[in-house]
Amino acid sequence: RLPVNVSLFYNRSSNFQPKAGRVGPLNNPLTPPTGKTKDYGVRFSTKDEKYAVKINWYETSVVNSDGTSGFNSFYLGQLFTDYQSARNRYVFEVSDPTNPASYHSGDSNQWIYQPGAGQTEAEAVTAQKADVAGWEAMVKSLPQEFFAAWKLDLNQQSIDQLKSLTYSTPSGFSIPEDNISKGTEFELYASPIRGLRLTANASKSEAERNNVGDAALNSLVTQINTALNTTAAGSLRGGTGPTATTALQNWNANFWASWLSVKGQEGNAVPELRRWRANLVADYDFSDGPLKGVNVGVGYRWQDKVIIGYKPLYYIGDTQTDNFALATSAKFDLDSPYYGPAETNIDLWIGYRRQLSPKLVYRVQLNVRNVGKGDSLIPITVQPDGTVAAWRIAPTQVWSLTNTIEF
Repeated sequence: RLPVNVSLFYNRSSNFQPKAGRVGPLNNPLTPPTGKTKDYGVRFSTKDEKYAVKINWYETSVVNSDGTSGFNSFYLGQLFTDYQSARNRYVFEVSDPTNPASYHSGDSNQWIYQPGAGQTEAEAVTAQKADVAGWEAMVKSLPQEFFAAWKLDLNQQSIDQLKSLTYSTPSGFSIPEDNISKGTEFELYASPIRGLRLTANASKSEAERNNVGDAALNSLVTQINTALNTTAAGSLRGGTGPTATTALQNWNANFWASWLSVKGQEGNAVPELRRWRANLVADYDFSDGPLKGVNVGVGYRWQDKVIIGYKPLYYIGDTQTDNFALATSAKFDLDSPYYGPAETNIDLWIGYRRQLSPKLVYRVQLNVRNVGKGDSLIPITVQPDGTVAAWRIAPTQVWSLTNTIEF
């Protein structure tokens, strides 16, 4: 007896992925990904079904999924091959840290720190010994399972043990994370006159990333970062020159900055997610007259602006500074995101349908997608100052002609 039709729906599900072979940084096994989803909604329509509205709410969570953060996990191995080689050069006084025969060959500048600004030669040598000792202490303090898993043989205690240092990422190494996504979807259908179909849909989406990395990875990263920042291990030079890049500088540039970015965004909206999207479609079929069998249509697609980065804040101790070169730590200001532009696209089409026989139907349609769009770029990430760091190629106008026979 209601003036409209009403439908309610509810769905709840859970599953897991029997994904074997995933391991953490110590070759420790990781539990399989699991997930659960809940969605529910309501649909209203007129008795003749010419008008209908549907609203849907959903929430999906995944635990221990494969990570999508994309930081340089390989540098966990590269750090030790690079700076253990430097340590060997200094300890064994070789020009080539893989060749015992290079002992004291060539210029001693190759295995002795050169004085920095305001530093005497004796002070440089003292600093070198302290840095080497700090590095060796850090290596001994880390879980030996890590070096075994990454096939890092750092046990060079005599000059005869020198060799080229390599590492191998553990087979199945994965950085798990938890994901939560939820949103609301709206759909509208209308057919106000014969042959005309109007559809519109919009969606609001929210997603966040949590618990990046298993306990072993987080503990390992914390140990390395603490040692590099609080002991002489961090000032070990990659070369003997006074401006040579230190272990801490390389760690910050190649791993810690991206790790900090990902961990700092836990619990907040993930970047590159467009919160709102909307689509409008209109299609009209000519059912009589000289244009009988012809259909024409237009589509409009809109995507909201997107977060492509956050402004960094730099600190010396607990004091904020604008001089990032002197900063001892940094974090991202999640209240000051950098945005990429919103996107709009228009599609057009025209088609013709003809009954060739009682069992054969011929249909041809010409589509123009992204009308008026030429060559252009869309920013996807930014530098700390907000300038664009990377772009993607924007979709251009595309023509397509489709011929179909239905039987």
